Amino acid sequence: MRRDKEFIPLSINEIIAEVMSITQPRWKDQAQKRGIQIELTRNLGDVPLIIGSPSELREVLTNILFNAIDAMPEGGKVTISTNYQDDWVEVGIADTGIGMTEEVKRKVFDPFFTTKGVTNSGLGMSVSYGIVKRHGGGDPDRK
Repeated sequence: MRRDKEFIPLSINEIIAEVMSITQPRWKDQAQKRGIQIELTRNLGDVPLIIGSPSELREVLTNILFNAIDAMPEGGKVTISTNYQDDWVEVGIADTGIGMTEEVKRKVFDPFFTTKGVTNSGLGMSVSYGIVKRHGGGDPDRK
């Protein structure tokens, strides 16, 4: 596994707090201007430091958060959680959005796949998947 020199000890809970702050204009301000309410909550556990790239992890969390927001055109709730178990730090993001069809689930990490039309490159989730794999993350059903 490639570990670049930009991998440093970091707090994933702090990265989450940063992402919530830098994305607030989209999930709060812009949503309210459109007359919808998006609630973003944290359920962060007591987790140890991890080794990683802060900028890459911010990119992954931002991509997933924006996808969650896009899946809630009428508003809803996004919950970001962290947990430490069996020597793994787990980050979970759940939303009350419209969900994905089985076809979308199969293709979500494919480069250039998008459900958002020509305004989107379809690279966000593919890039995010690569970053997660490079950080040693993987399948949530790994057990």
